[in-house]
Amino acid sequence: MADISDGAIVGSAIIKLLEKYGKDAPGYIGGYVKSMKDALR
Repeated sequence: MADISDGAIVGSAIIKLLEKYGKDAPGYIGGYVKSMKDALR
């Protein structure tokens, strides 16, 4: 269940970034995803 829940939380955060930054969101989303990836290393 944790794997599924984590995915939903990440998806919700990405949606919030899209809503907040609109067409400028890809850069913010990239940074967000990179920070998660770096945290797993």
